[in-house]
This record gives sequence, structure tokens and C-alpha cells, in this order.
Amino acid sequence: MARPGAGIASCLGTMIAVRACPNTLRLLAGALALACAPSASAAGFPIVGELTIVEVAPLRFGSMVLQSSGRRTVTPAGAVIDEAVIAPSGSSSAPAEYVVRYDRGNNGRQPLDIEFLVVLPGVLRVETGTLSAILQSLNTDVRAGHNGSGQFILRISGCMTRICSATFRLGGTLAITRHSGGGTIVVPVPVTATVLSLSRTDD
Repeated sequence: MARPGAGIASCLGTMIAVRACPNTLRLLAGALALACAPSASAAGFPIVGELTIVEVAPLRFGSMVLQSSGRRTVTPAGAVIDEAVIAPSGSSSAPAEYVVRYDRGNNGRQPLDIEFLVVLPGVLRVETGTLSAILQSLNTDVRAGHNGSGQFILRISGCMTRICSATFRLGGTLAITRHSGGGTIVVPVPVTATVLSLSRTDD
């Protein structure tokens, strides 16, 4: 399915749903997101394969109880930090997990070194009339190559299989303001990956 392009794959993932009783907010996650972008060239080496981002596990904020406003942070490692909220029994929170895959388009076993630039969105806001939600401070467990501005470099070294893949986890902070009652909030989180370089390991 290769075609001329910019070597970019986008992932409209991590649909965050907030369901609430008057004082209880239930934050779930949703949806698998796929996109492919294929043929391009990087570092002088032609990209003839296909780039895909898959959301393996969604970002889940679990359930929370709050009077008027509060914040919950879920780290890429799975830690949960609450501010002015209470977690009811059965609340389950977890970071999102993504896999970036490059399909070289053939069964050649030439070792490849690949670098992807992954771009996360900035602050995302949703209003329902009864609830206001702000998803912010998205961050990953990838430290090397992270520039602190919502972009980071994901590397694959010496891949000898047709499909080369790397994973990362995504955490963030959700701030909720309850005006009245409860409701449902869905926040689409667009994630984009671009092939920065593709080279043979022995070059």
C-alpha cells in the first residue's frame, strides 16, 4: 500500500470518556487508532514501506469524586497523583501504550536503524455545559531524545525482521471542573510520527 508521501503516520487515539453521577466522575478510555503513511526518503535512504501507529492500551483516569474541581495525573509508569479528588472503590487508572511499526515491504533481512519523531498534542479542552475538562502535560517514558516540547525521538536499532517496532507509554494530567451534575466527555488525542532517518546498520 506504499505511495508517495511524507513518511508520517497519525494516530487519533486515547478517547477519554467521563461518565458521572452528580458528584462522581468515571473516566474511561477508548478507541483504537490506526493510520499509515508510507513512501518517502530520509537520510538519503528510500522509505518504501509503511509506517503505522497503534494504540495498544488507552489512557485511563479511572473514577473520581470531587466537589467542584480537581486534577488527576497518571504517569507513564502508572503512578496516580490526585489533587482535590477522591478515588472511589473500583477506580482503575493506567497509562496509554502505543506501538510504532515500520513495515519494510519485503522479507529482506538487511539490518535497519530507524529514528521516528513522535509529536504529541498540546493542551486539549472540552466543555459539556456541566463539566469542563483540560487534558494537559502529556509525557512519555522515552527519555533519550525528548526535547520537552511534546516531541521525542523513538529509535529502533539493527532490526532484521520485515516489521520493525518500538513501544512507548503515555501519561498526562486531567483537570476537571464540575459546574453541575455530571456527564460524558470524550477527548480525541492526535499523535503523529515521522520517519527522521532510515539506514542500514552496516553503512
